[in-house]
Amino acid sequence: SDHFLVNINTGRETHRSGHYTRRLVTGVGEIELSVPKLRGAAARAVRGGFAETLASTGFPPERWRQIRTNDGIERINREIRRRTRVVGTFPDGISALMLVTARLKYIVEHEWGKRRHLDMSKLDEMDELKGKAEG
Repeated sequence: SDHFLVNINTGRETHRSGHYTRRLVTGVGEIELSVPKLRGAAARAVRGGFAETLASTGFPPERWRQIRTNDGIERINREIRRRTRVVGTFPDGISALMLVTARLKYIVEHEWGKRRHLDMSKLDEMDELKGKAEG
């Protein structure tokens, strides 16, 4: 069993395994977080990158997922991996590069050529609203 100590000042349980758990009450209910202990440079790196993590929330909510994920890149990688597995072994690196290049060209011409990833008009509307609020 994992032994723990209750720290009354912070409301968290510290475990011998090197992490602590903290219960947080939110508007939807109570959640329990298991957080590793961070010291020194690691803690500063996490704190320093916190604002970058939430940077996508400055954009309209309907665009958050498109900005913060790499789903498009992952989908392309899966498609290229699928195509190269069908071939098996390539005679040389140039033939593998030609297959990948041909697949990327096809994706650009047929899928991404007709669709926009980010509609800039929403950002223009957001800038106008900010200007009205400030001025």
